[in-house]
Amino acid sequence: MAMLVVLIRCPHTGRFFSTGIETSPDEFEKLPALRRPVQCLFCGNEHSWTKREATLAPPERWSDVPEVEECFLKAMENAEQAAAAKKHEQRDFYHRMERKWLGLAEGYRFLSEVARRHEHAIRPQDPATRPPRPRWQPPRT
Repeated sequence: MAMLVVLIRCPHTGRFFSTGIETSPDEFEKLPALRRPVQCLFCGNEHSWTKREATLAPPERWSDVPEVEECFLKAMENAEQAAAAKKHEQRDFYHRMERKWLGLAEGYRFLSEVARRHEHAIRPQDPATRPPRPRWQPPRT
């Protein structure tokens, strides 16, 4: 059975974040309805949650980049709507929309990785650790 990431929504930012738990849907259903504390990555506060407030997501459909996160959630919504659709045309429509949201998520993921690498490449060095600049010397003739 596939393992899923347990997500909850930060009440302050509205963003989903991982609780650090990966489980199967069957094992998740066996969890008691207790409140559990977790440290929020976005606001820094501790939030408590129950399984009724949690969302399960496949690890490959989860990201901490807000735009990617939103696309993955929309894709999951469309997958659920496709599964519940009675008509073939509706099912096809929701599957198409799911694929479009996943494609958009990959685009955002690519852009965030480029931005992350670019930020790392241009980050100024600490002057104490920067190698000394060579002195300019006139060209030899």
